Amino acid sequence: MARIAQILEVPSTGLGGMERMAALIARALTMAGHEVVEYTSQTLPPVRVFRRWPGLNRPLEVLKTARAYAGVLRKCEAVIGHGMYGAFISHPRRAYIHHNTFAAEACIVRPFVDTPSYLIARYVYGWLDRQAGRGATRVAVSRSVALEAEKHYRQTAHRIIHNAVDSAHFRPHDRATARARLGLPDDLWIGAVVGRVSIGKGVQTVNRLLPRLPDGAVLAFAAPKVSPRLRLVDGRAILLGSVPREQMPLLYSACDALVFPSLYESFGLVTTEALACGLPVITSCVGIVPEMLGHEPTFDSMVVNDPHDAEAFRDRIIQLMDDPSLGRCQAAWGQAYVREHFSLDRFNRAYCALMEEMLAA
Repeated sequence: MARIAQILEVPSTGLGGMERMAALIARALTMAGHEVVEYTSQTLPPVRVFRRWPGLNRPLEVLKTARAYAGVLRKCEAVIGHGMYGAFISHPRRAYIHHNTFAAEACIVRPFVDTPSYLIARYVYGWLDRQAGRGATRVAVSRSVALEAEKHYRQTAHRIIHNAVDSAHFRPHDRATARARLGLPDDLWIGAVVGRVSIGKGVQTVNRLLPRLPDGAVLAFAAPKVSPRLRLVDGRAILLGSVPREQMPLLYSACDALVFPSLYESFGLVTTEALACGLPVITSCVGIVPEMLGHEPTFDSMVVNDPHDAEAFRDRIIQLMDDPSLGRCQAAWGQAYVREHFSLDRFNRAYCALMEEMLAA
């Protein structure tokens, strides 16, 4: 069987969606009999040429990584690049996974960031993203990302392979037990806010939503750090800190809904993992969500078209509080939908088929 390299910024043991999917790809290909090796920029000395605009160091990091591993990559039968770390690599059998499109994300957050940050993200990172896809077998993680790559990079995705959810791990647990283990009160309606609450994840909407929460409702934040942009309101927020991946199913099971006002998502693993655990979601229409619409009314009714509309999120929280059966219906449908469309088996077969095709070329 083949020796296959994956190249990315940080090790696949990381908590980010890209790192977790890289780990699942490695597992799938290893199970198929291939040898998968991983190379990251994190093992190399950092580049600190630009101090005023440190984002400009990123292209140098990518170039340095490609040069440092050029020799070992040539000895591999195939290479898979992640997160612009496919740029500057010359290999006859190379795949690039579009986990997002930097240019599209930059355009969406443009009103909330300074001009240098926007320009670097859209044009510098976007150029790297486009370079990484040039000459490679391009894979998009959702239809949204495929459309973004066509619009901003004029590159067509050769395949769309959805991210996977391990339903053996992300499954429902008893709510009372989960709340007790996490130290959460049992007399409040709790909305889960998972991951960093940054500009792209809708921190502005969360700030407007917190003081408008109905009586008896709170938001529980599961993130290693609290964003300085987040304005907490006494009695309306619970800070859980970093929740290990092993305990995420407990968190989802302990809460009453996922509250997800993200401005941009390439896929949105949080949404599908929450549904796999039987947790209803109140979400903006980003990432994989547009592909899920039209199948279940209780899901469609909890999708907010304008991620900036805090009142719309508040209204949907009230709907779930007033009629818990809406959440139960959505949760039952969501579990079945995730098992059918985002299963590990489907994911494994798709990446093994991709690799067989690349190796046969």
